[in-house]
Amino acid sequence: MLLEVSVVLIGGLSLLNLLLTLAVIRRIRRPSASMGSEMSPISSLVLDKGMSPAPFKATLESGNVFSSDSWATWTVVAFFSDTCSACREKIPSFTGQVQEIREHAARNEREAPAVINVVVGDYASCADMVVALEKTGEVVVEPTDGSLVKAFQVKAFPVMCLLDEAGFVTAVGMDLESLLSPIQV
Repeated sequence: MLLEVSVVLIGGLSLLNLLLTLAVIRRIRRPSASMGSEMSPISSLVLDKGMSPAPFKATLESGNVFSSDSWATWTVVAFFSDTCSACREKIPSFTGQVQEIREHAARNEREAPAVINVVVGDYASCADMVVALEKTGEVVVEPTDGSLVKAFQVKAFPVMCLLDEAGFVTAVGMDLESLLSPIQV
């Protein structure tokens, strides 16, 4: 009799455990209402779609000034850090992607987006990154609390934003392919 009660009790507890586990899994898979359907996994690392960066002004390595009033065309703003190994690994593929996009845009008689590269760190430790990224567009080197990092609310690296002519974020991602689909270069 005691054995039968034990078996029924263990069976009941196992069934309850299974039901609770399925409920938790269902809850985890369902996005919460506060997240919204458009939120990407990396959107918490940088400004989200539809947002505009706070006012900023930065001097590029070329001596030109880049500011929140500088949006003349679609622009990719890419953030890299001198202490980020993933950033250093991504630069060769990033430069290749930029070159492919420019070639594709030229073949289709379209304008390729402008590219602004933000390297966070001190110049001495990121000089190699600056040289590599200058092949893709303008470069600015700034500290962790620099005006661009603050304006775009960057919390991790590497991360990229695509902005339209009005300066609003249209896409965020970790590579150019995911960013540029909205403009069909």
